[in-house]
Amino acid sequence: SIQSTIYQMLLALDYMHTECNLIHGGMEWPRPERQDRSLISLHDIKGDNIFQEIGDKSRLDRYVQTEIEHPSARKIDFAYTFYRSRPLEPASQLGKIQLGDLGSAYPGDVPRNGQPFQPALYRSPEVILEKEWNYPVDIWNLGVWVSAP
Repeated sequence: SIQSTIYQMLLALDYMHTECNLIHGGMEWPRPERQDRSLISLHDIKGDNIFQEIGDKSRLDRYVQTEIEHPSARKIDFAYTFYRSRPLEPASQLGKIQLGDLGSAYPGDVPRNGQPFQPALYRSPEVILEKEWNYPVDIWNLGVWVSAP
């Protein structure tokens, strides 16, 4: 459920903040190759960075057995083998979630003032107002992710 996901995300952020002293983060960088000076935005608390454990692992065994009995279509092109995807049956049980991709993480034990942080569209109020910011920006990013359509 979404409530369980939010709870687990808050636990993950609490661990990152209290035990690791890290802010998960998100950033914008200029694209030097572009004339229009557009930005690359990394909104780091997002679905792509939330990993769901498989609760019922027997479906993986069934997947492997089906692949052994009826191999997926494939082709070899330029010494590379390309495989056609095989659908994985829907999960009957889901396990714990994990928050990944710490590539934009910041040390959290140093408050920052006015330093650019977070993509413009998702910036927390303290970042917009160039006030001191710290760990709560991750909670803001979680809220933005939860409220996104």
